[in-house]
Formats: sequence, C-alpha cells, structure tokens
Amino acid sequence: MKKDNKFILYLLRAMLLILITIIFFIIPTKTISANTPSLINVPLDSWVYPVISRFETLQAFEGNSTIALNTKPLTRFEVTSLIDTVLSNLQKGKVKLTQADLLLMEKLANEFQTELSTLNKGNLAPESTLKIEPYFTQKVDLLYFENINLEKLNLLSELGAKISNTISENSVFYLDALVHTDFNWVSNIQEEEIIFQAQIKQAYINLNLPSFKIAISDNFSFLPDNIGISDFSLQAGRDYMRWGPGYQGSLILTDNPPAFDMFKYSGTIDLNNSGESMAKINFTKFFSLLDTLDEQNRYFSGQRLEYKPIPALTLGLTETAIISYDSSLLFLNPLPFIPPYYITRWIADVLEQSSEINSNVGVDMELNFYPGIKLYGEWMADDFILTPKTNPYPNRTGFLAGAYFADPLGKGNTDFRIEYTHINNYVYFSTHPWQDHLYQGEYIGHSLGPDADQLYLELTHCLSDRLKLSLSYNQERHGEGQAGIPLPSDPVIANENIFLSGITEKQQAYQTELSYTMLPQWEFFVGLIWENIKNKDNNIRAAEKNTYFQIELEYQW
Repeated sequence: MKKDNKFILYLLRAMLLILITIIFFIIPTKTISANTPSLINVPLDSWVYPVISRFETLQAFEGNSTIALNTKPLTRFEVTSLIDTVLSNLQKGKVKLTQADLLLMEKLANEFQTELSTLNKGNLAPESTLKIEPYFTQKVDLLYFENINLEKLNLLSELGAKISNTISENSVFYLDALVHTDFNWVSNIQEEEIIFQAQIKQAYINLNLPSFKIAISDNFSFLPDNIGISDFSLQAGRDYMRWGPGYQGSLILTDNPPAFDMFKYSGTIDLNNSGESMAKINFTKFFSLLDTLDEQNRYFSGQRLEYKPIPALTLGLTETAIISYDSSLLFLNPLPFIPPYYITRWIADVLEQSSEINSNVGVDMELNFYPGIKLYGEWMADDFILTPKTNPYPNRTGFLAGAYFADPLGKGNTDFRIEYTHINNYVYFSTHPWQDHLYQGEYIGHSLGPDADQLYLELTHCLSDRLKLSLSYNQERHGEGQAGIPLPSDPVIANENIFLSGITEKQQAYQTELSYTMLPQWEFFVGLIWENIKNKDNNIRAAEKNTYFQIELEYQW
C-alpha cells in the first residue's frame, strides 16, 4: 500500500507541475512579444545539430567555410548563416535536395525565421526584448532484469523555462532553469521519499566585440603585414561544450559532465592579407572552475583551433588542462596555443614556478570529398612517450573513427552511421588523484572511460515529415581499468595492462526508437532496448540480460 501511495503522490506532483505551467507560463508568454536573439547558443541536445550534419555531408554549405561546425555549441546566428547559404545555393542551382531534405530545410527556416529576416535586412541586432519559453518533459523508463526477476521503474518530470533577453546591440542574456521530481520504484525494495529539486542548467551572457587587426613587425617577413580578428565573442556563465566530430562522444571535451561555470572567448583569425589563398582559422579558449578533488582546489582550461584548408577537409587541434590553484600565473595566458600548455609548463619549471597541471591534447579530421559521405576521426594523448628507451611506460592514448552516410539510397529519408572508439588504460587518470579528468564524478572526455572500446551502428529512416524510426546496435568491452586505475609504478605491469586488462566485461545492446512530432510544440519518443552483459563489473561468469522500455513526452511553448 505504501508503494501505491508513493506512486499516486508522484502523479499528483506531476499534475501540479502541469497546472503551474498553464497558470503561470502560457498566459504570460502571449503578452510578451519578442524576437529570438541571434547570440543565443543552440543547446547541444537540439534536433538542429543532426540536420546541420546531414546538410554538411550533402555539401549544401558550399561557399560558407567560416563557421567551426565541430566546435559546439553554435550560436543561432551561425546556424542562420548556414541556412542562408543553403537557400542561396538552391536558388543558384549549386545544390539539389530531395523532397525530404527540402522539408527539413523548411523546418529549419521556420525555426530561425526571425534571424533570417534580420539577416536579409542587414540588421543582426534585434531590439531589446524579453522572451520566456516554458517547457515540460515527462520521461518513463521501465527496466526488466530477466535473470533475477526484478523490475525497476523511473519517472522523471521536469518543468522549466528558457529565458532570453537582448541586453544591448551586441549582448544577450540566457537562462535555462527547471524544477524536477524523480520517482524510482524497484520491486521488493522500499523507495526513498520523492522530493522536488531545482537546477540552473545554463546561465550566461554572450557579448560580440568589433573586428580588429594586429599589425606585424617588418622583422617577420614570413608573416603578413597584419592579422585580422573577426567574429570575436565573449561568454561568461554556465554552459555545455563539445569539441570534435564524434557522434557518440568526443575524446577530449564533451557534454557528458554537468555544464561548466566558465569564461570563454572565440573568434576567427583572417590570414588572407598575406596575399595567399588561405582559409580562416577559428579559435576558442576558456577558463572554468572545477570541483575540489582529493582536497585540491583546481580549475580547467582548454583551447581549440579549427581550420578548413579546402571545402572538403576540416582539421582540429584541441588541448585541455587540469590546473592547481597553486600553479604559476603563466597558465592564465589568454593567447590560444601561444604557447601550448606543455611548453608553458616547461617555462614555469625553468623559472622555478609551480607547474602542477595534467594536460590532454587531441587532433581531429573530417573528410567530405563526395556528397553524402563523411569520414571523420579523432586521436588524443593523455601522455605520449617520445623516448621509449629512457621512459619505458606505455602511451596513454585513444582514438575514434567513423563514417556517416547521408541519403545512401537516394530517397532523402535514410541515414547510416558507423563509429568505433578505442581508449587505452590509464587515460583520464593521473598519478595524482586531483588531476583526474573528472567533473562532479563524470568524465570530461568520452563517457566510455578508459580501458575500453565501443562499436556503434545506427540506421535512421524518416517514415514521414513527422515520424522517424531509428535502429541501432552498440557493443562495448571494458577491462578492469574502467574503474579508473592510476599508472602503475612498474612499467612492465603498465605495458601488459594497456588495453582490456584482466577480466573483460562485454556488453551488447539493440535499440529501436520512434519519434513523432504531433504538433510543432509536442514531441513524443518511444524506445525499446535489449541488453546482454557478460562478466558484469569484471566478475567472471556474472551475466545479466535487461530489457528497457522508454517513453518521453516534451512540450514547449
């Protein structure tokens, strides 16, 4: 009876959230006339990014190579610029799209119609306005353990609002705040009390600054007379980031952990003044606070360059570092990659200043030589040994490789993707626990973790302009290093256990997902997952078979 009472209590609270929404949000939003500010970042879980990736693979963005598509999030203005490029290419006959893709483009254009209107008028600065977009999400997850005859039910209700305000011509404020209640029911187990929780998911100010030029001394004849800096923007506050072309995750920086409280700036370096035909280079750098780990105060910094030498090739260079508060002020250098962190550490050591950091470096590449086919990859190093004879420890590295096929059947409604990820043991974990690449217990890099690999295949098919079917297969292998093992002092043991150490846990999962857009504001998702695990938690012959049933309903005003 107590379990039933708790479930009823949960339903009452969920209904209360809906009622609050109707009373306090629907009516007020009708009285607030607002334009969507162009400087707002598009959330990383938005449907927009898969569509942008598809059009990029179809080479629909020909003529627009100034936006760093693998340095996310993108702003609404950047997405608007891409949409405008596609519309222009369609009008000029440079690109042809199927009827299904034209419907996708229409959906994008409707979403960004305000920005497109201001772009066509040559005015990207909407007047100071306030916009409130309430939303409600209801998730139902049912897990059935086949081996042990156990059922688990999770019900999550979220009520939030996305609030944006154009402060001035070149600045905007954004807030995504919510309250949620989480109910867990496990057969034969007493549940805990259901409580409301409040959360600020995102809260930041974006600021656009004027373009400027940096004069170069005549002593450096190999450099241009000046270097232009354009699209220069600053962001202060809490937000998510994801760098790299990976689909399931990136090796260096992903949105797997909670949003970072940070100061970030980015822009475009224009080298065209050199007289040579060189592409523009996009740069980003940030400084972020981290939680205390092993009683050590620390912060997180990262920098990235993205370069498109030709339309079919995108190159990326990423570096991040976990830094102690006690480290040299040299690590607060604002210039991206001048110098890199590992050289800054060497300079600090020469100057006999504290250099307590742990840095990761990665390179990524994306190839799109043929319309509809995109190949991509990423390689990262937590520690790379240049002199193995004097330093016999193994390289702590990882790599990711994938291929994406947009419209392989030529019908405009089918996509296929395959992606493989390999991460060696000891990656993300240093000899000093406070240097672990973790934030609030979550990996800053790929969620797969160390001593593991993953093979992922996905087929998506649009049954109609509102109904989409997705079939996927996921295989993972985890060695005993998945628990996070620091590098052993004995190099022989370290090399023996570099990948899939000890007893290997093996996972296989088959998933079917159906998404349906009932109305522009209503989204409905239903999914079924069958999972088979062998040697669970690296225990020999420990097996588990699970079936997940998932339902999600989203409403946004």
